[in-house]
Amino acid sequence: MTKVTYKQDERNFDIEFDGHANYAETGKDIVCSAISTVANLIVDGLAAESDYIDFEWEFDNGKARIKAVSKHERGEIICGAIYNAAVNTLSRIAEKYPENLSIIA
Repeated sequence: MTKVTYKQDERNFDIEFDGHANYAETGKDIVCSAISTVANLIVDGLAAESDYIDFEWEFDNGKARIKAVSKHERGEIICGAIYNAAVNTLSRIAEKYPENLSIIA
């Protein structure tokens, strides 16, 4: 099971992914693919707004962490939108596949 933990306040945003979804074998795991897509989308969204956001990310086998700090009010809005969209998407995946994904705020 993949466990996603996230925290956010006005300026700081943090999300961690831990474990494999184990829905299917490697290369055929649609839950893992969906989770990975969301994680990559967060990184791409933050990178596109690097004038307003400082961020770091680390992806390793079965683990990922993305931390962002907004530098400006616009960064707060952008980070909030990216993280809220990601958490909402992950929540919908978790509803459909509760044995493969859990989310902890």
